Amino acid sequence: MNENSDILFTLGKSLFAHAYDIMLVWMIFMVVLFIALLIRFTFGVGFSKENPNPHINETFAMPPGVFRGFITMTLLFLVTLIEVINLNIPLLDGNGQMIAKNVGDMLYFPSDRHHDLMVAFQMMLAFYFGSKVMNHVIATDKEKTKILAEKISANDDSFNDPEARG
Repeated sequence: MNENSDILFTLGKSLFAHAYDIMLVWMIFMVVLFIALLIRFTFGVGFSKENPNPHINETFAMPPGVFRGFITMTLLFLVTLIEVINLNIPLLDGNGQMIAKNVGDMLYFPSDRHHDLMVAFQMMLAFYFGSKVMNHVIATDKEKTKILAEKISANDDSFNDPEARG
């Protein structure tokens, strides 16, 4: 192997060696953040009878989207970490030879190497924003339907016609 591939392999090995530590730190951070939100919203620290929690009817009395945000951020962080490790460890074929082209001082890997990262990222975006878009569409449709029904009932007296049959 040449000098560039040795550097990539060393970087990949060091990230891989510390991957579990990085994941553990992230999970501890998420648990601490969840406990802080739990104390603030569920147990009502900072809320009073004059200033009640506006999210009391939500899950754990937390603002809507907290759990979806936790899951999305954790997936984004962990998948990005794993993909960074994956991209920094050289690809080897069955004979232990690197699958990369040396072009000057740079190594060019096959283009499908980024495919998994892009698919995972698109799935996370769809998961997070998909439900938000649907909530917006449903709310907009309800408003339009209400306005349309008010206009029809204000302009149309056909339901009060005694000669109408139906």
